[in-house]
Amino acid sequence: MQSSLTLSIAFFGAYLIIILLALRLIRGISPSVLVCGCALLVYIGGLCLIVTIGWRVNFFSFSSLYWFLTLNLLMIFGAVYKSISLRMMLNLLL
Repeated sequence: MQSSLTLSIAFFGAYLIIILLALRLIRGISPSVLVCGCALLVYIGGLCLIVTIGWRVNFFSFSSLYWFLTLNLLMIFGAVYKSISLRMMLNLLL
């Protein structure tokens, strides 16, 4: 049980690093699409890595904690991204 929680936190940390790098390096894709796509890629890659290595992990506890952390980050990112966009539009209007 603890290994699945530890792995989900580790993959969420990897997800944070990947989106920080991707947002800086990739310019042609919308940031919201990039953040959501990276969440799916890290999750699927994490599951493939776990199966390949042969670790026995509780799937539901791994998935629930990973997606709980990821969705919280996506909600915060969406709120901040939207508020910055609205602020820039208001500055353009004035």
